Amino acid sequence: MKDIYDLDREPCFLSNPVILPKDRPKKSSEPIICFLGQIRQKKRPEPFIELAKRFPEIKFVFIGAAMTRGGDVYLRKN
Repeated sequence: MKDIYDLDREPCFLSNPVILPKDRPKKSSEPIICFLGQIRQKKRPEPFIELAKRFPEIKFVFIGAAMTRGGDVYLRKN
């Protein structure tokens, strides 16, 4: 990394703070599609909402918060 980014010294790396399970998690029996992160206009949540409406047999989950109160209200209505 030092050579690639022309750094003065080698960078230090933090370990992953999440303890990963030793065994592989069981796959869900039903399909789930997730939108994870801040819900902002530039991330285009509308296609996600439209897909959720078109495929009611699939579980769609928003995880995150809208950046504005108006955005939150909009998402809850749709």
